[in-house]
Amino acid sequence: MKDVQELLGEVGFLAGSRVRAKILLELLEGRKSSSELKESIRAPASTIAHSLWELESKNLVERASESCVLTSKGRLMGAVLLRFIGSFDSIRVHRDFWNDHSIKSISDDLLMNINVFRRAKVIEATLEDLHRPHASYHEMLDSTGHLKALLAVCFPRHIRAIKELLAREASVEVILTPEAYREFIRDFGLSEVKNNIEKGSLSLRIINGKQELSYMLSDNFFSMGLFNETGAYDPSRIIIGHEREILDWGKRLFDHHRGMSSRINVDDIMGGDLTMDEKEGLTAPDEVPEG
Repeated sequence: MKDVQELLGEVGFLAGSRVRAKILLELLEGRKSSSELKESIRAPASTIAHSLWELESKNLVERASESCVLTSKGRLMGAVLLRFIGSFDSIRVHRDFWNDHSIKSISDDLLMNINVFRRAKVIEATLEDLHRPHASYHEMLDSTGHLKALLAVCFPRHIRAIKELLAREASVEVILTPEAYREFIRDFGLSEVKNNIEKGSLSLRIINGKQELSYMLSDNFFSMGLFNETGAYDPSRIIIGHEREILDWGKRLFDHHRGMSSRINVDDIMGGDLTMDEKEGLTAPDEVPEG
């Protein structure tokens, strides 16, 4: 309990003062003078001086002559503070999206990095344009050479998009729930699925258990839709981003679910349905190499 109290005290020390927090973030960029800090933070010189003294007393800042620099502890605390602010900003900017949906299928370690979505966009359907979320990422698929996806629900538009990619000789890897698998085989066509798997351009995997999200990851975007709290998928809103940190986050999410899934071979495909025996035979995930 004492350690927790000390930790909360450290967080409160930084978060409790706008000037202290801004000084820490400014110094993450490198050594600066008091006058430079005054100009960038726009606070009185006396306030800057007092805040620097407080940070120095906590061994977060060192002062030499007219300049200030973070200590090792200060750099660590600054990095934590930056992520902390980014995470709260992501939650604030997209509060309705997060509040209205389930995040049970996102692992805790990825939720700790939710700050990557602070510059993402939520695309929402309107009465005038019900297909707006789908259209937003469908255009981006025109310029991608590969696609990774997890589909807990499979709509005809997903099939069309994947078929278009395969026709351009792109590579596609899809993780499906058993329910989505049946829809995928039915709408895609059994023989066409087998042909693309044999060519090596399509890879299908089955993941058991309830998955409350669907997403697509390419080399230029990551988009994700979630289930609402009643257990139904919400096709009217997706969150989408293009920054490298979002793509890396999406790759980690896909690798997480890939490790829980099992690959479907041509011989496993049985007319769009999985019997109980087949499901049991596919419950053991592939071994994931370390690193």
